[in-house]
Amino acid sequence: MAELPPAPGPGSDAAADAEAGADAEPAWHVAQQGLDGSLLSVCGQGAERWAVGADAGAGPLVLHREGGTWTRLNTGTSGHLWWVACLDDGGVVMVGEHGRVLRKRPTEDGLELLDVGQDVPLYGVWGPSVDDLYVVGGDTSATNGPGVAFRVQGDAVAPVPGLPAALSPTAAFFKVWGESVDDIWIVGEQGTVVHGGGSTWALETLPGAPRLVTVHGQGTDLIAVGGASDGVIFEHDATGWAPVDLVALGVVDQAPSLIQGTHVAPDGSAVVAGIFDAVFERRDGVYRELGPTPADRDWHGAWIGPAGDIWLAGGSSVIDGAATGALVCYGTSAACGDNGGSVVEPVPDAGVEPVADAAGETDGGGGETDAGAETDAGAETDAGAETDTGAETDAGAETDSGAETDTGAETDAGAETDTGAETDTGAETDTGAETDTGAETDTDTGPDAVPDADAAPDADTAPDTKPDADAAPDTKPDADTTPDTKPDADATPDTKPDADAKPDTKPDVIPDADATPDIGPDLPVVVCEDPLVPCPQPQPPSVAACDAGDAAFVARAIQAVWGRKPLGFYEIEVWSQMVEQAGREAVLDAMMRDDAYVQRWSDFMMDALHINRVGDKRHDECWGPPALTPDGGELAAYVRNTPPTVTSGAPGIFNMTDLLHSSLRLDDISPVYRGQLFAMLHKPLTGANVGSLEMEASRRNDFGEVFEATYVYRQKTCMTCHNSTYSVTGDDDPALDRTWEIPGHFETALFDEPSGAPEVQTRAMLRSLGVYTSGLSGRKPWGWTSTCGRFVKPESIGDDPLGVNAWYIEDRGKTGSVWELEAALAKGFADLRVDGLDRDPETLDVPGEEAFAYLVSVNLANQVWAELMGYPLTIANYFPRNRDQRDTLWTLTDRFVEAGFSFKSLVKGAVLDPRFNQLPPEAGCGASGGYYMRPAFNPWSPAEEGDLQGNSVGDILARHGARTLLRSVAATLEWPEPDAFPGGDDETFQTAIGAFVRDAEPGFRGADLQGLLAWEDRYGLCSAPTPGGGGGLEGPGCTPSGSAGCGGCSCEVCTCETDSYCCDNQWDAICVGICNDSCGGCDVTSVGGGSTDYVGRLATVATAPAGGYSLRDAVATLKDRIIQEPLIGTQEAPLIEALAGAPLSTPASEVPALETSLRRLCGALLETPQFMLFGSYPFDWPTGPPGITMDGAGFADQCAAAAAMWDSSYWTVTCGDELVTVTPATTPPL
Repeated sequence: MAELPPAPGPGSDAAADAEAGADAEPAWHVAQQGLDGSLLSVCGQGAERWAVGADAGAGPLVLHREGGTWTRLNTGTSGHLWWVACLDDGGVVMVGEHGRVLRKRPTEDGLELLDVGQDVPLYGVWGPSVDDLYVVGGDTSATNGPGVAFRVQGDAVAPVPGLPAALSPTAAFFKVWGESVDDIWIVGEQGTVVHGGGSTWALETLPGAPRLVTVHGQGTDLIAVGGASDGVIFEHDATGWAPVDLVALGVVDQAPSLIQGTHVAPDGSAVVAGIFDAVFERRDGVYRELGPTPADRDWHGAWIGPAGDIWLAGGSSVIDGAATGALVCYGTSAACGDNGGSVVEPVPDAGVEPVADAAGETDGGGGETDAGAETDAGAETDAGAETDTGAETDAGAETDSGAETDTGAETDAGAETDTGAETDTGAETDTGAETDTGAETDTDTGPDAVPDADAAPDADTAPDTKPDADAAPDTKPDADTTPDTKPDADATPDTKPDADAKPDTKPDVIPDADATPDIGPDLPVVVCEDPLVPCPQPQPPSVAACDAGDAAFVARAIQAVWGRKPLGFYEIEVWSQMVEQAGREAVLDAMMRDDAYVQRWSDFMMDALHINRVGDKRHDECWGPPALTPDGGELAAYVRNTPPTVTSGAPGIFNMTDLLHSSLRLDDISPVYRGQLFAMLHKPLTGANVGSLEMEASRRNDFGEVFEATYVYRQKTCMTCHNSTYSVTGDDDPALDRTWEIPGHFETALFDEPSGAPEVQTRAMLRSLGVYTSGLSGRKPWGWTSTCGRFVKPESIGDDPLGVNAWYIEDRGKTGSVWELEAALAKGFADLRVDGLDRDPETLDVPGEEAFAYLVSVNLANQVWAELMGYPLTIANYFPRNRDQRDTLWTLTDRFVEAGFSFKSLVKGAVLDPRFNQLPPEAGCGASGGYYMRPAFNPWSPAEEGDLQGNSVGDILARHGARTLLRSVAATLEWPEPDAFPGGDDETFQTAIGAFVRDAEPGFRGADLQGLLAWEDRYGLCSAPTPGGGGGLEGPGCTPSGSAGCGGCSCEVCTCETDSYCCDNQWDAICVGICNDSCGGCDVTSVGGGSTDYVGRLATVATAPAGGYSLRDAVATLKDRIIQEPLIGTQEAPLIEALAGAPLSTPASEVPALETSLRRLCGALLETPQFMLFGSYPFDWPTGPPGITMDGAGFADQCAAAAAMWDSSYWTVTCGDELVTVTPATTPPL
């Protein structure tokens, strides 16, 4: 037999335990024995324990331990209780005979009795809360149906819908367990395994069809147990189910009999137990025999506590036998709370309150005497209280792998070089001086569940890696206990910045206002009075003179706000009339009331936060479809006003998509950034053949890189040379200055040094081990769905298993975690919301929390600007390169903060900027030449002349973002929205065109050959995509076949003359291409399952006998729909006629294969610059509608749709015949 090492438990540090007088060695303890009737199930919450069992005549066994004292509760009911579940919300649920469910709510003492409406045994229950449960059971002798499964929501009970029809009519269900309400497992008789959620379920039968008694797991790691004379154990991972043979593994010589209990802990350890005192533990994937126990019973139920304590509930196979029931625990005395096995006595009543059953009648199974049982289950649930997996392994626990190398701690990259004197380069390198390898090697082999009581280094003879006297790591100099290489008190300054925080490379805090070089003769200059208030220089008069007009503004605004192209002439016309009467800002306010705004900017925010759409970090569980109905911002307000430690009070169990949508409707995006700090940790980096500590280090670096890119937009590598205090590209002369920072020492506030703190310390705040847990015992921030992650309570987090002192804003010690990081960001948002950035006017010092939230705001403002303008306001070092970039970014950020982190303020700030709506280059605008705008876009120029260093309209031209293009195609052609989490061909396509799909594929805005080819391959035929990617025309000649020819399709003769193989041998893909490209196209009968999209509808309307439309009408209408240019130029007319095989004047009904021709033209239009580029609208705007007005596209329909978006409290909108009027009803809000 394999020898079992000690189980983990609190106080496994021998020295600390000896001081406390505690038994540090894990052992078997008898908690209860000699009970009348077997115990059948056990569970716990924090320090509380619950056990239930058989009814030997005095009612079912219900035992409760609180404060070290066991109490037996009298439920006032009869019949066995087969299972007890301790839930995430602090509630407790018991199920048993006669279809009864007993619920104890988290904040109440009594039990509620709920009847499912059928007199049937219930054997299992699982759910996220007492008001959301799945209950299973069934009569094992039944012949009239399979097992039963019920969904309990509130007080309502209903059968679970959609269970597989193939279920055996004699297979009762025994247990249910779920990772989430959409990932539930049910097991039962005859090897039955049912997996699914909601109304979608799949059936699987395990080999041998054994009786499966219990199932439990963490994520995809599941164990199912059962059997009869021979027990069975099945494990499940991402690849499926597989049996576990304990004999073949060398664990036992003879296979155990019936296995009835199992439990999988958050760290992957597990226990299985069965009859004849069989107990086995799985640790690190290896099974070991843990018995015999001192009680020597048949075990029915098993549970693992937060300190690794293993609990077994059992008795006899005759479950209601006298003096048979027992409850044992394997662990330390502190964890098991040994009371000598005393038998508890019942109290009069547990205060059972009947609840209306499924038929609407109450069950008089218990009164409401409430004799003070004080069960208080879940009052201090302490979910995952002290798991601390891996904390204080102490086998080299303080090796401090490079954490304190302190290389170049005061190099100061040239700041105040002071003519080279005493540069102090590399002072205090301290390279590995205190590695302390092997220090504090505890005598036990298992990790401590909680930090040592003294929280100090053990009394080893080896020195610690960090001086015990101070709390600060050596990455920052100690309080002069070790002198610098040059005395600080001398007249020569160190290379670090002086106390005045004004490095010599840039002596002026803010450059003089008139120091910006002119960019042409018409450039005005404004002198700024307050250097700490953004003062953007006005654009030259040419910018206002070159405005492209209201129609162009509307077309561009639709793309900006809704992320799609306009739907034709009348949509632009309606909104243009509204702009003329109410102004551009009022129109933007109306547009942003539409749900399309929420959907468009949700796509953007998911990419901005690096939500992986594919791969191992695919985040569709938390960022998938919303779990709640749309609200008006109530969920976001709850999160904004509530710390994440509060898990009740939300409008419902929500995911991050719900929170993002709600935040956009509330117009406060700050809750999303707070929530994502936790949700990010739910999708860690994965790997194989890597130790847990090495994996942890890799995960921190991965999380850290994402955090730095999506939150503060600062990276240690760059901060060494470029930060808000100094920069190697800074200069006293503004004409030579190439780093224009927003005033404030933000990096110093966050990292205590302008050049940043060591990454190993800052990234320790994003530790996973001992903080994130996949177990049901973890706390769900704000009470969200478990699919976004569970976390150990902040007060229960132990020391960092890597031994790192975390740093962010301040020294966080070895327990720093995402809880403190989120609290700092929340405080920063709150402080900024009250009175803006608190920036010392003399030193430019900024409070740490405010610096954190402000840099997040700067980053988001920059990203929104880049999304709408094509270029960011910073360069590769994370800082603006010139004054115009800096002032624009500063202004956007401050307005965003002042408006309460209003996302709309960012969108309006960019769209209302005069540079957003300039005339195209062919207009020849600009009194001083083509480069008449200040250089905020791509600010590089080889020209020496000032009038050539500005921006031209050409600098604004940029390809739309990939998601805007995808949304535009879908909306324009009436196709389904692209899959937000693509797979197969869709993944390949979205990656090729520059969509963000994962960290390694962050997307791009350029138009490269590969992307254009992928675009043409997908949309060249303009055929509606099919689910999973691709699309296709259907009809003779449209698809490859195994036979020669295409059955006489219209392009057959031409195709076979081009390539005789097509008619002599096989009509393959090459033949299809020749047919569509050179021979007029195949005979389309349907497109993507039917011609119901826009092109199909247009072809139907154009060819209607009563229409009288021509080919020109159909083409003009299609052009208007796709690129908003209904006019047909003289050069393109003959090309279109050649494509269609008919003159433009031909009646549409007489054009052969009109729909095919329109689709080929559609495919070409989707590849034009007019469709793909921002800022390319025509100089000569169309003055009238196209030849055909499609249903829904006319003035009346477009006006009605637009009018519904205006706030009727402030505006009155009236639609008339080709005319809309907009008048203020009251004074509009600011």
